[in-house]
Amino acid sequence: MEIKNVLNFVKFEHTDSPKTKFGGQPDWLGDSQWPISPELKKPMRFIAQIALGDVFPEYNGKMAYIFMTEDEEEYIDGTWEPDGGENAVIIQPSGNCLAETEALSSGPSREEFGVEIVKTEVEEDELEGSRIGGAPEFMQGEEYPEPKEDWIFLAQLDSCSLPFEVNFGDAGIAYVFLNKSATEGKFLWQCG
Repeated sequence: MEIKNVLNFVKFEHTDSPKTKFGGQPDWLGDSQWPISPELKKPMRFIAQIALGDVFPEYNGKMAYIFMTEDEEEYIDGTWEPDGGENAVIIQPSGNCLAETEALSSGPSREEFGVEIVKTEVEEDELEGSRIGGAPEFMQGEEYPEPKEDWIFLAQLDSCSLPFEVNFGDAGIAYVFLNKSATEGKFLWQCG
């Protein structure tokens, strides 16, 4: 058994300072940087924001914003790849954005949920559940952005445990990573 930081989704309570949440609209720490899908030429869907200090005290005051292209009409290739262009992780403040962005006041999202981080004992290699920190449990084998030694693990998002639908394939799991200076982020997903 291992102790993991499991995410429990709760009603979102607005506060004066931005905090980890899923859905709603991003609480930008700087200027709006909404990523644009290269294929669709429209804003990606906002999935979540994660306060980096929740996991890494040395990055307190920084936020990771997670986006992915979704279209209900057609399949979009590249959402699963860390460098596929159809997903984005934006770090603020002082982040380097790897995607084309626009300064939008709002964009596509889902219902807003807060998060409780609960230290929970789980079986080793247990895939189910969303969590932050620790080590990833990959569905299809280890897959870090390259070069692996430049990236640290931030979060594992299980599509079956999220409070709203997100297309990570068939019961898929997304994995979010930061570079070691917490100025860039990437994510990928795997499914069964």
